[in-house]
Amino acid sequence: MRIIFCILIFSISFFCAFSQQKANVYHLDSVALFYNRELNNNILKKDTEAVFSNGLSLIKTYLNMPEYTKAKLVIKNLNAYVNSKNSVNYYKLINAEADYNKYQFNYAEALKKYLKVLAFFEKQTDKNYLLKIYIDLAEFYRRTADFQLAKVYVNKSMILLKANRVTDTAQIIRFYGRGAAIYNEASPVDSSILFSNKALALAIKADNYYAAGASYNELGYTYKNLKQFNLALNNYEKAQTVFHNIGAVREEASALQNYIELIEHNDDEVKQRKFTISKSLELLNLIESKNLELPKRRIFKSLADDYFFTGDSLNYFRYKSLYLNEWLVETRKENVVEVKKIQEKFDNEKMLNEVKSTNLILSQRNREIKVKSTQNFILLIALSVFFILTFYIGYLLLLRNKTNKELYTKTINQASLIQEIHHRVKNNLQFINSLLNMQIASNASKSEMLALKESARRIKSMALAHEMLYNDASNQDQTINIKNYLTELINTIDDMVNTNHQKIEFSSDVESIFFKTTDAIALGMISSELISNAIKYAFVEERKPHFSLTLKKTESGEYQLIIRDNGKGLVEKNDTNTLGMRLIDIFSRQLKGVYKFRNDNGLVFELKFKITNDAKH
Repeated sequence: MRIIFCILIFSISFFCAFSQQKANVYHLDSVALFYNRELNNNILKKDTEAVFSNGLSLIKTYLNMPEYTKAKLVIKNLNAYVNSKNSVNYYKLINAEADYNKYQFNYAEALKKYLKVLAFFEKQTDKNYLLKIYIDLAEFYRRTADFQLAKVYVNKSMILLKANRVTDTAQIIRFYGRGAAIYNEASPVDSSILFSNKALALAIKADNYYAAGASYNELGYTYKNLKQFNLALNNYEKAQTVFHNIGAVREEASALQNYIELIEHNDDEVKQRKFTISKSLELLNLIESKNLELPKRRIFKSLADDYFFTGDSLNYFRYKSLYLNEWLVETRKENVVEVKKIQEKFDNEKMLNEVKSTNLILSQRNREIKVKSTQNFILLIALSVFFILTFYIGYLLLLRNKTNKELYTKTINQASLIQEIHHRVKNNLQFINSLLNMQIASNASKSEMLALKESARRIKSMALAHEMLYNDASNQDQTINIKNYLTELINTIDDMVNTNHQKIEFSSDVESIFFKTTDAIALGMISSELISNAIKYAFVEERKPHFSLTLKKTESGEYQLIIRDNGKGLVEKNDTNTLGMRLIDIFSRQLKGVYKFRNDNGLVFELKFKITNDAKH
């Protein structure tokens, strides 16, 4: 195996040296520079046809480099030269936009534009461009794994070629190249080899190095499926070299990845694994240095497997972690794409249903017009009855309006009384709080001060609820927005308890739910006990203390309160025998809830309860 590998490397090196001299002339950077210069000259000469010709070639070059931002800018600038939306140039520009959308994975928009261009050119005499559209659609359906439709457009392209109505060599090369790719994935393999060799021969003859590289890559893929390792390796290496020489970095990276995976699947020697590691790192550097939008998950997995095989555990875990992270990112993207597909399918079905509904309505309207004359007499009687009822209803509305005014006056008076009650309760609690603070300011012992401060904090938690009810005069049902209440409560506790001004990060995720006063105070007291306890004891050795509070309604109709910190957690059993813990138990039972504590990088408190008189405003 190693002898064969060395022979392959020598032959490929000779091929690289030979192809390097000619391919440099066709480097994509040089091609882009050429078309840019020609485009500027055409603009100065106001030669619209030449502007479009060189502009479209420049867009194609940028997409192959890839330089998507530059391609998009050229598309935007060419729009200024469109004289008519029914002209050939207009539809060629739409075709370029479709190519751009395809490379940006906006498949829905790309397909819509491809079909629009197809409908136009099927009516034209230019069969060269019609072949291009057929190939574009064949490649589009190959990318989206609809090989049946891809073959349909390959067959349409073949009919055009057999009729000798196509003279554009570049499009003929594209036909054989893309046909090879489609047959590679959808069988038969013999057709793929035949198409690839035809495309390769025509590409070399026409000095079309991009197409030649693509043909080498397809041949590598075909021979890999046929388990002809040496031929596959040879063609992948040639493809990589050609793409490298012309600056097609996206395709170079793809060929290099195929090359690496082929070696890994067919050679388990440690020496060869070290070689694939260097190649994988080379591929990773190419993708990152050129900002290529290529998935790196397979590369990370390849590196992790190779490092595992060679015994390098440190790098194994490093790239295994990167592989898992990339897998998560790609899974999220796939989910987003799937959601978009479902949404598009839903929109299409919705449109069809609307058309059917409209047709049904029209047919119903026709029937209604036919019987309209027979309904006029009934309508006249109905109008007479309507006027009589209107007069009577007006009289009833006057009576109801008078009653509503009386009820409104009583409601306002009742609301004022309730506001006064909350005001007095708030003032009484604040008065008690002031007495406690005065006692704290006196010469109380340290234990007495601690107990008094805890009592003051608890009273402040209850007073805050009554203060919010008093300040919200529009709240007729006397409920409390738990999100606002808990947010204000956290800030108040931090000011009262965090006397050392320790920098603590608070985060909350609370739904805007309205609870009755007793339930809100119960939740506030539970939160107050846990937050104050965490501030005082949990973060003694924590450099970045963090505290989070979550309150949401689950699908089962229960509420779930989760309070966690990143402190030291519960370390002693007697931590649960304090007054604070007894209060937590009392208020949890008041809510008819079930709670539990657990240590998970800090203390986690979870309470589940169910009440029926909440209201989302």
